[in-house]
Amino acid sequence: MSLSLVPQIFYDLIARVMPGALLFITGFVTFVGPRETVRIIVDTSSKQELFTFWTFLAISILSYFLSLLLSEIDSILWEKIRGKKTKAKTKQCLNKCITEYNSLRKLFGEPALELKNDDFPSIYFMHDNLRPYSASETYRLLKLRAEQHLCEILFTGYFFLSIINIWYWSRTSTLFLMDRALLEIVLIVAMYSFWKTGDKLERFFILGTFREWLFFNFPVGVMKNNPQKS
Repeated sequence: MSLSLVPQIFYDLIARVMPGALLFITGFVTFVGPRETVRIIVDTSSKQELFTFWTFLAISILSYFLSLLLSEIDSILWEKIRGKKTKAKTKQCLNKCITEYNSLRKLFGEPALELKNDDFPSIYFMHDNLRPYSASETYRLLKLRAEQHLCEILFTGYFFLSIINIWYWSRTSTLFLMDRALLEIVLIVAMYSFWKTGDKLERFFILGTFREWLFFNFPVGVMKNNPQKS
């Protein structure tokens, strides 16, 4: 297997299989109920034949396709909100990177860069074109992107599960059913955490890509003698 495939495999594992598997587990708890889930786990824990290689493989494949589906739904639902935030975030990160890099150039006696937002291609174009020259850094950035994608899928998945949990909760005769109430709190807290973490990971990805692009295209100091990194 080519080593160039390894980053993509890890991307699929982090951004597709892991969130899908977690959503399968949380979805099972939501549909069955926390108390019933505990009872099922206790009753079947001794049946090792339920946890075979083929079971694991089937869940992994289903998790992958579930994440693909939720990725599309996520784009449709939150495209306008995320689009505006990403545009503003990209502008802030670019200004921050140019300011920092000009300070570095000043230390080496280099003139400041007179660059504007329109002078840069898209963030994904920059990342893809940096791969032949800075493989280790672009793979690190790819991991950040995969983790951001994981958070986005889980946010959307938990959004739907929280609605489903409320629906099941409303159908019970006991309104203050503690297991459903606790599950709803967990889902809401998880949604908030995934939204904030995904936003932070996207910022790290944008900052890292801009910095690497500037280092490669406008080297200073020792970087002039070592323009390519592995």
